[in-house]
Amino acid sequence: LLLRRSGARPGDEIWGSGTLGDSAFGLQLLQGNVEKKDAAATEYVVGRHLDPTPRCSFGLALAEAGLVSAMIDISDGLLADLGHICEQSGCGAELQLGQVPCSPQFAALADATAPAFWQLLVAGGEDYELCFTAAAEHRAAILERAKTAGIPATVVGKVTDSGRVVAHLPDGSIFQPSTAGYTHF
Repeated sequence: LLLRRSGARPGDEIWGSGTLGDSAFGLQLLQGNVEKKDAAATEYVVGRHLDPTPRCSFGLALAEAGLVSAMIDISDGLLADLGHICEQSGCGAELQLGQVPCSPQFAALADATAPAFWQLLVAGGEDYELCFTAAAEHRAAILERAKTAGIPATVVGKVTDSGRVVAHLPDGSIFQPSTAGYTHF
């Protein structure tokens, strides 16, 4: 079964699996860039960095069911990897950052009022969650498969015909990342 990054179409919903930001925050802790506040939360996010759980079976179940139009793993960061989908699909995207799921541990450690919070959440990378696009009519079937897999899945935006990825902060302003994520070359 082959599902490409090039199938997203304007009007599709953009989804994310699991939670984002844990690995990036774990790396920041390992590098000594942030203060260790909560031992249990620190152990969790460091664990997510050192031992990520790729969502292979969930992605395969979605693809085999024909529910998604494009999919990619989130290894470079949501903004960068969604950018790959948009580039290959010839479309754009609007993300609602307030809908991007983060773990309670990430929320406990990170300062949600700081720009670094959003940077780590959507551009930190190494989450190995999934970003995928799907027609809105498939929402119930996707949620059912997510429930069966025991993996949360959340709509985080919409595919547009703009040709660019725009991320809106909860207050409606546009997020300006310092980087969109990992750049290979």
